Amino acid sequence: MNAALMRIWRAPLLFALLTTIGLMSALLGDGWWDDLSTLALGVPVAACAWYGVRRTSGSGQGARQGTGQGTGQDARQPARRR
Repeated sequence: MNAALMRIWRAPLLFALLTTIGLMSALLGDGWWDDLSTLALGVPVAACAWYGVRRTSGSGQGARQGTGQGTGQDARQPARRR
């Protein structure tokens, strides 16, 4: 597999695998199966929450970082003169 494709699809494939394991283990049994299910379903949720909080509490540039528009001004509004 191409290295760039693997870099792009690594996290979604891992999340899909963990979700499948979590759902199947919840259906298959009780006891430690429930613990496995909780762990397997909790990891993708925790990772998404961590990245979401990290992204919103960053330097304030958000999605504009690296696009040359990181001035903090809304692109639809003209810049104010000082």
